Parts: sequence; C-alpha cells; structure tokens
Amino acid sequence: MTTPDTARIHADIQATRAEVGQTVAALTARLDVKARARAKRDEIKANISQVAGETRTSAVTFWNERPQVVVGAGTVGMGLLAVLLVRKVRR
Repeated sequence: MTTPDTARIHADIQATRAEVGQTVAALTARLDVKARARAKRDEIKANISQVAGETRTSAVTFWNERPQVVVGAGTVGMGLLAVLLVRKVRR
C-alpha cells in the first residue's frame, strides 16, 4: 500500500527525472558542434538567398525605371577601362 508520503515522493522523483532529461537534452544540443554548425550554415544560406533575391529585384526595378542611367554608367565604366588599358600599354 502506498501512503500519501510515498505517492508524493514518487511524484517528486518523476518530476526530477523529467527535469534531468530536459537538462541532458539541452546540454547534448549545445555540445553537438556539427549540428549547430549545420544550423548556422542553413541560416546563413537562407539569408544570402533572401538578400540575393532582393538585390536582383532592386536591380531589375532600377533597370526598368532608368535604363539610360544604367547604359550611361556602363559606357563611362568602359571608357575608364579603355583609358587605363591605353596607359598601361604605353608604359
């Protein structure tokens, strides 16, 4: 027969076991360096994909709104490259 005290003790033991199990699981997760590295890698990849998508959208929007500016900037860039190449060849 169980008395109220033994029932309370058994309940305390079960609660303690559950707490210890949670603590062990948390420590195991913190010590699993490979899993943490994979999770961080996946997080970074997701962020890079998001930023790349936003950048592409911004570039396409800019091109659609002001194509003459993009063409002008490209022309200036090619002109500067040509001047640098001519100077290098002359030296």
